Amino acid sequence: MGRPTKFTAGIQQEICNVLAVGGSETDAAIFCGIKPRTLINWKKRHPDFFMAVARALVGCKLWHLKNVRQAAENGGNSWRQRPQMVQCPACSGSGSIRSGKKKSTCPHCGGVKKIAVETSKPYSGDWRASSWLLAVKWPDEFSEHRKVDVGGDLLDKLREAAQEQNEGGEK
Repeated sequence: MGRPTKFTAGIQQEICNVLAVGGSETDAAIFCGIKPRTLINWKKRHPDFFMAVARALVGCKLWHLKNVRQAAENGGNSWRQRPQMVQCPACSGSGSIRSGKKKSTCPHCGGVKKIAVETSKPYSGDWRASSWLLAVKWPDEFSEHRKVDVGGDLLDKLREAAQEQNEGGEK
């Protein structure tokens, strides 16, 4: 009789939890007490687990994309909510209240305090951290650095220039 498998629902969930917060598959395997190769084998043998891992990775990516997008929509202000102008409920919308506080003054109602209705919710986290994680974890999709293929005539000219410079320095 062989050794009991470590492939349990609890281990599967822990692996997905590590991936969902941005950890690598290697991080997840080590955190859960298995070898990274074991994780690869499980994904090959268990299609449902493969899909759960893929969903966790995509979920992480989408969460950070949403965080960056919300920052763009809110003007990049990640530590507080931008104030919004909302209609005054007391004067049938002819005045406006600046929200961002629980109560605010309507200039149309003669300074009577009214409840300001929140029209947007603050987002969670700093967009810069999300942007960094996206660029590091998925560089082909989100990194600003591009590979430049130097070949052909340009490469020959660079070699010639380097050779001329070396020959000039030896004299």
